[in-house]
Amino acid sequence: MDKRTYRVGETATVAVRSKAPDATVLVTVEGERLYEVRVLRLKNGMAQWQFPVSPDLLPNAYVTASLVWRKQFTEQSEPLRFALDAYRLQVSVRSDKEVYEPREKALLTVQVRDAQGKPVKAEVSLAVVDEAIYAIREDNPEQVFQAFYAERLNRIVTRFSFPLLIWQGDKGATETARRFFPDTALWLPHVVTDEKGQARLPLTVPDTLTQWRITAIAHTPPHLHRFRYRPLSVQQTVWRALVRPPRRHSRRYLPCERNCTQWNDAPRNVRSAPTP
Repeated sequence: MDKRTYRVGETATVAVRSKAPDATVLVTVEGERLYEVRVLRLKNGMAQWQFPVSPDLLPNAYVTASLVWRKQFTEQSEPLRFALDAYRLQVSVRSDKEVYEPREKALLTVQVRDAQGKPVKAEVSLAVVDEAIYAIREDNPEQVFQAFYAERLNRIVTRFSFPLLIWQGDKGATETARRFFPDTALWLPHVVTDEKGQARLPLTVPDTLTQWRITAIAHTPPHLHRFRYRPLSVQQTVWRALVRPPRRHSRRYLPCERNCTQWNDAPRNVRSAPTP
């Protein structure tokens, strides 16, 4: 970041540097939500990006650069902070006299100005409390400002998932690679049943060996509502996976172990051959 603090309307400049000379970097402006996204191509390990500082980023935001290089994920985040003095009001209170007698009428005048000293129309809370109360516990009106402009956490998380190739067997002489691993196998927001109240929906079961949850939520025009869960299990009789060894080896040779897993207890002959 080119500055420590910014004001709304300014332009922020982000400089990205990396040891990867020609990699692609994902740069995001984030915080409570994702505000800006830009993909930068490094030239000689450097790239720059400028974006306008909008009021949506108040009270603070984060600029994050994410890079995948040689199957390794790297991420660095820098805070984007604002100069908050411009958002503080100037408040003064005066009375028409210094000392009053009991039951005497007093006139209090409250004056509110902005950071530039210009009078502004504002909503004010006013309290007159015995000073002895504050000897027990002091008041902290600054908490009101902190409730609106306190530094907030980054709620955005960037993940990296490198594909894992798993080979499946027990389907004849030809093996097929499992590559279809979605998180959501089916999403149909508007399904209409027939006169019998039924609807038949085709589904291509993903390759993930797991248990899925089917959720059906029904609604009728008279505002009747109901939902139902049902499990859907996906298993494979026999499957094989390559396991990377825990120790480092030379770059030329990398020995791997083969694990074969069977879901049931039925006896089965399994032959594992090397795959080119």
